[in-house]
Amino acid sequence: METNFKICASCLQDGENVSSSEWCWNCMEGLCTECAKYHRKQKPSRQHKIVVLNNITNFDLLLSYIKTSCPIHNNQPLLSFCSTHRDLCCELCVKTSHGDCQQVITLTEAAATTTKDNVAEKFKSLEKLLEIKTETIRKSLVSQGEEVIQKVQQMRTEIDKYFDRLEEEVKKNLIVQHESYLKLVHQENSSVEECFHEIKIMKELMCVLSDDIPSEISFQLRNEMIKILQNHNNKFSSSTKQAYQFLFKPVDVMSFLETNVKSLGEVCITKISDACHVSGNQIPCQKINEIINDRKSSEKLKETSVTADQNSQNDRKKSTEMKTERIQEKASLTHKLQLSKLGSNVTSTECCYLPDGKLVLIDTTGKFIMSCNDTGTQSRKVSLTQEPLDISVYDKTRLIVALGNDGIQSLNIVSLRPLGKVINLGGKCTAVTHDHEKVIVAVDDKLKLITIDGKLIRHIDHPGLVWSLSAVFNGKIYYSDFSDDDDVLHCITLDGTNIFSYKHPQLIGPTGVAVDTHGNVYVAGLSSNNVHQLSRDGTLLSIILTKKDGIKYPRGMAYNREKRELLLINQDRKIIQFYAIH
Repeated sequence: METNFKICASCLQDGENVSSSEWCWNCMEGLCTECAKYHRKQKPSRQHKIVVLNNITNFDLLLSYIKTSCPIHNNQPLLSFCSTHRDLCCELCVKTSHGDCQQVITLTEAAATTTKDNVAEKFKSLEKLLEIKTETIRKSLVSQGEEVIQKVQQMRTEIDKYFDRLEEEVKKNLIVQHESYLKLVHQENSSVEECFHEIKIMKELMCVLSDDIPSEISFQLRNEMIKILQNHNNKFSSSTKQAYQFLFKPVDVMSFLETNVKSLGEVCITKISDACHVSGNQIPCQKINEIINDRKSSEKLKETSVTADQNSQNDRKKSTEMKTERIQEKASLTHKLQLSKLGSNVTSTECCYLPDGKLVLIDTTGKFIMSCNDTGTQSRKVSLTQEPLDISVYDKTRLIVALGNDGIQSLNIVSLRPLGKVINLGGKCTAVTHDHEKVIVAVDDKLKLITIDGKLIRHIDHPGLVWSLSAVFNGKIYYSDFSDDDDVLHCITLDGTNIFSYKHPQLIGPTGVAVDTHGNVYVAGLSSNNVHQLSRDGTLLSIILTKKDGIKYPRGMAYNREKRELLLINQDRKIIQFYAIH
């Protein structure tokens, strides 16, 4: 609700700007202390419900949930309630948007059937859901953590087995060498025994020598014995200086491991989209379990194993990256959404996916923003202070919208109501996206990196002028530029470093940009009536959609990573087409 509750409405009628201290729920106006006293005394307003503002925290947020007039049908009074869509309706809404709904009642009847207990029950249901979800995720992470530890222990066991095997090989080699050495020793021992035997014989012969033998013959015998003994002496004198020893040349295993094996693996937690919500009074516990099971099966912990040739592993890794860098996809039309289904003359230039799978889009017929599912039902339309030019999902609770010369503003992702004031950035804000907690805005066709509350981090120096921005992918910003007939798609880093600039004779008037799971880039040609598919390095993979596929004046694009689905605003802002990417 756009009423300024901080100013006394009665005093404002007299041209006085007095702060309000109380609020009348029947008149939906703020009152100062004096006017509140007078209000209570007057007979027409004596039964009105008046509250003190200081007793209510976040009163501005409370008012943002309240609507008294229809934003679609010239502020017609909202007198009915559709319990199917939980929407307040005017008479025209009941006849048009909710004509087929069976559960439309008056606002008075709805108020009588809904009490604080109903809301409290919803709170309890949501709190219980969050408790279940938190506990389930905690248990899942603990279980996955135990699996990581078991994996590391398994790796350690495999490493120990490998070194045990190496140790056994060394022992076997030692035994072989030892047996070979024993053979050599045995051969030398045989020579020694022969020598001892010969010495024994010569000693016996010495005893035989006597004076009966001529001296010349005795001399010859002694001389021959001396020569034999001398030869043995020379032989064994040299051999006693020789020895055998085991030589072991160990590999410097620790140096090798420290150089080539930096860790046993990387542990990470991947954040996935969670579309869980409360519907009615039921708690979708089964939905939570499905999300957790999907998380277990989809998240893969990266592992690094010991390898003898790290360079070879790096080469294989580079080869794999080159292969995944250029994966050509195909697009198959699955269904369409005629924007006229959301209201007469509704057209749009920008649209994106919400975390729950719904769509949020800009209505270019006025100062409106809308949300709906991909069939056009469960729609919601909210008016803004200025015509929106671009929109981006910041997190699970907030949207960011570019409002031209007014600046940017955060919106509630469910109610689409403004959160806080419009942030003026000193120029015309035409495009917006984000990277984690940082916001990237095109201000006067140049990029600024800011915080969510508008504080400037830095200006991003970049080529060309920004027409359309895509969601940031792996720290890269993609934007189209067809100023001065340039017709270029640029890819830069957050600090402005140019990665590539794509230009093609069959790309005229590049507008919408989207990036898929593999990093492939899609850019729509407004005047060339086609969609180009590029690899992550800016190489053309194919012109994936052409005029033969019904492409005519395409505009905004978005990509749903969970569904692998490409969204394209086509037919000059009148149709949203959905393509399965495979």
